[in-house]
Amino acid sequence: MWNGEPLDVAADAKATKADLVAEVLRHEIATGLRRVGAGLPSEAQLMERFAISRPTYREALRMLESEGLIRVERGARGGAKVLAPAPQWIARHVGIFLQLQPTPLNDLYAARLAYEPLAARAIAERRDQVALGALAQIAAAQAFSLHDREGYHAQDAAFRRVLVEHSGNAVIQLIGSVLEDVLHRHTQHYARRNAPVEWQAAHFSDGVKNKRRLVQLMADGDAEGAERAWADYIRVHWRRLSRRVGADAMIEVYAADDPPPDPTGSGSSD
Repeated sequence: MWNGEPLDVAADAKATKADLVAEVLRHEIATGLRRVGAGLPSEAQLMERFAISRPTYREALRMLESEGLIRVERGARGGAKVLAPAPQWIARHVGIFLQLQPTPLNDLYAARLAYEPLAARAIAERRDQVALGALAQIAAAQAFSLHDREGYHAQDAAFRRVLVEHSGNAVIQLIGSVLEDVLHRHTQHYARRNAPVEWQAAHFSDGVKNKRRLVQLMADGDAEGAERAWADYIRVHWRRLSRRVGADAMIEVYAADDPPPDPTGSGSSD
């Protein structure tokens, strides 16, 4: 932790003074010294503490704000307040990173095979009534979306989110939430550019049946059966999808033909 002496940039030739100030503040936020919802010290206090200029102070805060760790409010009553970074913020950056690699869509499905079946097993072992009720309701609602691709995909995403949220494992919850956002964004792009296939309703119907079967296995406490059933479902889904998009399809969360948002439009706000 920073020891009160002026920061020594020479300790890391690649780091700027703003980088080092931001790192000290990250450390304090992560360790609870700066709690979520609390304000950071004033501009004058931080400039004096770190022996830095106003531009350096503002650059350090800009870094933290871009990472979702603080929100800077302007005006007489403004200042910087500590935030808890949302999974959606992390997912946006992860999605861009994976697209820039580029990363095969198959890798995303392989990752799902590593953690989603474990989440199903955990719910079955606990016979988690809250999770089972939520998952059963989503499957029931999805049965009415067999001819509504957008609605079906939204329910599909909701089912997977509930599955990982009730895994009982904080790491699986985070990874699942982040990768679910990436998968949902990719699915939206694919659906927008490709017309429904003739067997879509039958495929969607199979998906609902598999979800209902999974819920029943978990309700029965069959942890091994639930884990195996969901792993089989993911594999079958990827085989069907890969025949449609190609086994070498890449993750795409932003597409060249996406209509960009208009920051000057009437729907925007300052």
